[in-house]
Amino acid sequence: MLAVLWVCVYPIFFVWIGSFAGDSEIAGYLRILERDVGNRWALFPNYITLEGYAQILLDTPEFFVAFWNSAKITCAVVLGQLAVNLPISWWFAQSGCKGKDLIYKIYIVLMILPFVVLMLPEYLALKRFGLLDSLWSVILPGIFSPFPVFVMVPYMKAVPKTLLEAAELDGAGGMALFLRIGIPYALPGIVVSVILNFIEYWGSMEQILAFVENKALWPLPLYSLSITLDKGNLSFVAAVMAMVIPAYVILLGYHYLETGWK
Repeated sequence: MLAVLWVCVYPIFFVWIGSFAGDSEIAGYLRILERDVGNRWALFPNYITLEGYAQILLDTPEFFVAFWNSAKITCAVVLGQLAVNLPISWWFAQSGCKGKDLIYKIYIVLMILPFVVLMLPEYLALKRFGLLDSLWSVILPGIFSPFPVFVMVPYMKAVPKTLLEAAELDGAGGMALFLRIGIPYALPGIVVSVILNFIEYWGSMEQILAFVENKALWPLPLYSLSITLDKGNLSFVAAVMAMVIPAYVILLGYHYLETGWK
């Protein structure tokens, strides 16, 4: 167990420790990747420095542009998914429509299709509506992702029929049933969906590379890739800074991820 834990944790530990090393030391390590020469990887840097953090926070406005691009994409996708997929999930779970099972299966098929398959039709649709080379080219396809529906439908199906019937006898309408019963029952699924999609779109790269050419719209992952090897320390620092928000979100919803319930 300790060996497996070390294999999982070491890359994060390595990036965190590397953020305190100087550019020259990291450049020496990176030569190993080129010709298998250079210094051996050290567990701790020879000289600890905070120069990279100072440079990122004070002298690198491109980092903050990329940070806010990631924040815009992630928050817009997550909030849009809740607005669109919550009522859709309730309809799948409680509607008496005969064709809903077939539609739900189509949703599941769309969920398992890789981006490589969906890239061309999405590109053509985005080009038709003039949304290429903008953050909307990533946000809109993300909002209509079927994954949140797949997560939330089982929770909404678990609502007892007797509870719904009792609420209807008390005069509750369809909207009241959805807001006061459906959403509270689906709250664990909602939290799990929000966390998983937040992490996915915070680190999204494929959609940006396919649909956005303007580098001013690139999010954090692509900003980190654009850093040259002579500024290796900045790459490590940017990676650490990018980890902070997702790690905090996971800690907030860890109980839901672990148990799936309140």
